[in-house]
Amino acid sequence: MTRTQKLLRLLATALIAALVAGGAANTILSATPLAASWPLAYLWAFGAALLGAAMFSGAPGLIAALCALAVYLLAVLLGGVFGARALFEALRAFGESGARVVIEEYLEGPEVSVLSFTDGNTLVPMVSSMDHKRALDGDEGLNTGGMGTIAPNPYYTPEVAAECMEKIFLPTVRAMNAEGRPFRGCLYFGLMLTKSGPKVIEYNCRFGDPETQVVLPLLETDLLTIMEAVTAGRLSEVEVKWSDKACCCLVLASGGYPKSYRKGLPISGLVDGQIPGSEAEVFHAGTKKLPDGTLVTNGGRVLGVSVTAPTLKDAVAKAYAEAGKISFEDMHCRRDIGARALAALEG
Repeated sequence: MTRTQKLLRLLATALIAALVAGGAANTILSATPLAASWPLAYLWAFGAALLGAAMFSGAPGLIAALCALAVYLLAVLLGGVFGARALFEALRAFGESGARVVIEEYLEGPEVSVLSFTDGNTLVPMVSSMDHKRALDGDEGLNTGGMGTIAPNPYYTPEVAAECMEKIFLPTVRAMNAEGRPFRGCLYFGLMLTKSGPKVIEYNCRFGDPETQVVLPLLETDLLTIMEAVTAGRLSEVEVKWSDKACCCLVLASGGYPKSYRKGLPISGLVDGQIPGSEAEVFHAGTKKLPDGTLVTNGGRVLGVSVTAPTLKDAVAKAYAEAGKISFEDMHCRRDIGARALAALEG
């Protein structure tokens, strides 16, 4: 066989291998984190083609394998470059807030929100809750300020609560005191229950939204009494009592939220801001009353419909029933609020 014939056979073999490997690479890469851009699939295909061509052309298998490995590593490197570029392009949407990226440990597990009263020494946790941050059912879509909540959170067991008090809540209060920054008020703990124990995702020095809409309806002790005790530094003297019922809050949002959405759409089903003859409490987040008395939308998250019931299942069902009495154009409401919590209770 002449040198020209060998070269032609090498090229033909490489072409066939590239066609086969290209399809396989696209399929494989689409299911992996390496799917940052299309060049990866072709680089992987080229590596496979090179390997196949070299093997069928009689070149040593070791050299062919090393060549394919080198191309594969190049694909991985470019995947990181293209992926990083895509990330920074996305962060430009946040302006100056996206100028700095902090890489933290990836945490996985159920999320729990725990609000608490503290006077700087004593800390009294409130009923736990579960927020639903994603815009769409099944925890899909963009992150939002919260599309609905339930309380109490079934994942927050007495054992988990005791661990959080010992390892997170009280140490936080003590650390602020040690720094000369004692805090009095409502301290919010955003937690994730990982396999290695509860971890803090965020702190806030306020009531959370929409967590508050399911937590405070379960408070039996007078809120003003608690606030006065917090201010005076005598929270330990107040017995804070909670109902053993459950509460569900559904957020009715504008279509398009959390991106662009229309405002000024008339809202029907409410009289004086509430559902007539209903046991639900309607919280207004993004509404506006026009001079003629018409109530219209004026934000992304428009309304929160909260219902308290003896069981979580009843609270969820009643919340959806009551929310169904309200309407406005392009209204969006997740249909699975509380589903994960109910599954945990049944499991």
